[in-house]
Amino acid sequence: MNRKYVNNPYTVTEKYIATRSAAFDIKGYQLGVKSEHIAQIYGVIVDLAISPNLLGTLICYINGAANVYFNDGGSVENVAVNNVDVAKVSQAFVISTQDAYDTAERVVSYPVPTTNEHFVYFLTRGGIRKIVIDPATVDTNPVHKRLFVGYNAVMTAIQDIHRFHNTQKQPEQITEQVQQTTSQEGTEE
Repeated sequence: MNRKYVNNPYTVTEKYIATRSAAFDIKGYQLGVKSEHIAQIYGVIVDLAISPNLLGTLICYINGAANVYFNDGGSVENVAVNNVDVAKVSQAFVISTQDAYDTAERVVSYPVPTTNEHFVYFLTRGGIRKIVIDPATVDTNPVHKRLFVGYNAVMTAIQDIHRFHNTQKQPEQITEQVQQTTSQEGTEE
């Protein structure tokens, strides 16, 4: 069953809603996190508005898990289970986000972007935090730039595996969109 996401232009499947919602409910102990530090980031959820009709959600956890879900029901799941390179890139990305904790806003609702922005959500014992990244201005903020480069590295690793296995093409759309945005920025100087 497809339906419009609340206050959003995207038509989404039940699978997308369920998997995205479940990602926000994961607790650190379920991933083997033993730290009781309230600010430790153990998961990152990145919503990317790819086109007016396509929304992608990258989900990475401290244990190296990395999955991508699309509003149309498509997904790339369990890639890190069978590929240590993807797991390492995903884990490194999550660990590298710790310096963004203080600049992220604490949130209690998790909307998806309706424009070209990317919403980056951080899962912590102390609750969920969020940073909004505009790819067009990402170079103006060092924290945003590091996050942007980090989640694109995960997407590229996933894309490379899928290109090798030739199973799905959707992650390529995200990478192409990001590359186009980055290329456009370079020509505007």
